[in-house]
Amino acid sequence: MMTAFDFLSITTMQLLILSLGSLAAKKPLLTAFSRDWRAPGLIAAFGVLFYPLALGAGDFDPYRLGYQPALLLTVLALPALYLWWRGQALWLWLLTIDLLAFALGLLESVNFWDYLIDPLLTIACIILAIRNFIRHRATP
Repeated sequence: MMTAFDFLSITTMQLLILSLGSLAAKKPLLTAFSRDWRAPGLIAAFGVLFYPLALGAGDFDPYRLGYQPALLLTVLALPALYLWWRGQALWLWLLTIDLLAFALGLLESVNFWDYLIDPLLTIACIILAIRNFIRHRATP
């Protein structure tokens, strides 16, 4: 039986665990996602661009890059290191744990993209980005 969401990415699982931790601690552990629209908006925009291309909507297939992730890791590490330098270590931690899970082969997939992003994460980030943007615009 095939489902729309084969499995969750490691990133999604990390964010879900942090969200549950936020509920248990009764304080936001994911302020970039709970208040700001830019962090989920960036992931949402990436997913909206990535999935049509990966499904053949263009000549470039970004999914192929996930089979040999050295270039992909370099491209992703640069903004993650920059954000860490700016005091937003979440992005570097997410990427580091994704990479560790990939190295250990925790998912059935051998493509690094499957560890980074999934359709459910994209949909959730679209909803969060819209919600947070509306909240941001509503506050004086």
